[in-house]
Amino acid sequence: MRVLTGLIHADGGTVEMLGRPFKRGDRHRLFEVGALVESPTFYPYLSARANLRELSASGAHVAPRRIEELLDLVGLCDRANDKVQGYSMGMKQRLGIAGALLSDPKLLLLDEPANGLDPAGIVAMRDTLKALADQGKTVFVSSHLLAEIQVMADVVGIIASGKLVREGPLKDLLAMQGVVKVRVQPNRVDAAIVTLGTEFPAERLTESDRDEGWLSVRVAPDLAEAISQKLAAAGIFVSGMESGTDLEMLFLELTGGQISGEGNFVGLPASANGDASAGKGTAA
Repeated sequence: MRVLTGLIHADGGTVEMLGRPFKRGDRHRLFEVGALVESPTFYPYLSARANLRELSASGAHVAPRRIEELLDLVGLCDRANDKVQGYSMGMKQRLGIAGALLSDPKLLLLDEPANGLDPAGIVAMRDTLKALADQGKTVFVSSHLLAEIQVMADVVGIIASGKLVREGPLKDLLAMQGVVKVRVQPNRVDAAIVTLGTEFPAERLTESDRDEGWLSVRVAPDLAEAISQKLAAAGIFVSGMESGTDLEMLFLELTGGQISGEGNFVGLPASANGDASAGKGTAA
């Protein structure tokens, strides 16, 4: 993201942005890009409104009404005249998103946009990003919040040790990592494993919690009924069942268990038509 915004030089290779080659000195190209990289920084002694005015003066022309629209969009109208030094982390984050949107960019780059937001703020941020994607913009998000990625993005990339280890539509990636969890009597766990082992390879069967009788079968969620029927046919009756996809498991598998800054998600939030090409869609 720093390379895309011209903050650092790439060690090698070339960069294309919005379908055209991009070099660090191409300042006017950045008028089409909005970015929030790491924590936003503002003049603490100025108000939110004044900060946005100063920021707008440094780039492409911004109509005065645009500032008011963005203050409303991020929910800061009531505090727009207060000095930023009195803002909470979440409020500064929302102001940072407003600043990134000043020039109505085609491409929006956001690094951990939910940082410091309360649950209501996270939901509002998610809805805002989806609405921007529906307008035809590309929204690129870097985040460690797997739950947010799963409900927001339609295209996902997983990075480990600086390398992209998997990329593709979120739906396709999750289909590879489906999980059906089955609960049987604890004394029937071994029998259940033997029964299911005739159809599923051993690496797909794990004991989630033997004391409680839980097994996990790594298959597509729509096979839950077939698993229940197979166990019942062997006289093993299911007392509980859960199915779904496990994005966290996929992440840990592909990154070798990394959960620090070495492993990360980058992607595009869901657009109306799922198009993640330049100018459309969202990523996480």
